Amino acid sequence: MTTDDRIPQHDGAAKRPPQPERAYAAAARRCAAAEYCRSDWHTRFRRQGFDPTTAKALVDRLESEGYINEDRYIRAFVHDKAAYDGWTARKISMALARKGLDAQRVQTAIDEGIDSDQQMALLEACLRRALSKGRADEDPRKTTARAIRAAAAKGFAPADIYRMLRTMTAETPDDD
Repeated sequence: MTTDDRIPQHDGAAKRPPQPERAYAAAARRCAAAEYCRSDWHTRFRRQGFDPTTAKALVDRLESEGYINEDRYIRAFVHDKAAYDGWTARKISMALARKGLDAQRVQTAIDEGIDSDQQMALLEACLRRALSKGRADEDPRKTTARAIRAAAAKGFAPADIYRMLRTMTAETPDDD
């Protein structure tokens, strides 16, 4: 069973059959306003009731006419997720891999679009925010564990998290 076989189809009894030209025009309008990749539209067309061959033909046409450009999509995705959502390179890479995009092109976009100093500042901010949410009567190990989970959920590598925690702890004066 392929992925396409598992995509739910519209019930043909109450609905008219999908119209490729109409679907293409709507997709072109959406692509003119935002970036999409091939897999996004292939899935959408399949959900609209198109067979795999027709869905592929529609996606190929969107790409040949410049509405879909996967390199452009990858660069935009990397930029938006890193700059606005605070995602790490690791999390971005995993998200794009789930969409079936070429790992080498993804890595190139990540190398060009993500600043490691900015990522470390983001990690520090994430940890400080999570640590500040601990109650005064709470076990510090629980607060630290919560902060580690929060940073890991953003996609930070465990080694970077622990290194940053050690740095932050060294900067904090003792309460002697």
